[in-house]
Amino acid sequence: MRRNEGGAFSKRSGKESDLYGACDVNKRLQIGAGFGHLIAGQLLKQASPGGNASYPYAFVDYHF
Repeated sequence: MRRNEGGAFSKRSGKESDLYGACDVNKRLQIGAGFGHLIAGQLLKQASPGGNASYPYAFVDYHF
C-alpha cells in the first residue's frame, strides 16, 4: 500500500468473507483450505490503486 500524503480519510479497510473447510488429522493436528473475498473499503480505495480481491489459502494448525 502506498502512503497517502494527506493522511487517511477513513479507517474502514473493507469487509471480508471466507468459505473454508478443515480436517482433524489427529488430536493435535488440523489441516484445511479455503477461499476468501475482500471488498475494499474507503481506506484501501484511497491508499492503493487496487480494488476487491479474491484468494485461495491453506492452513495447518498444530496444538502443543
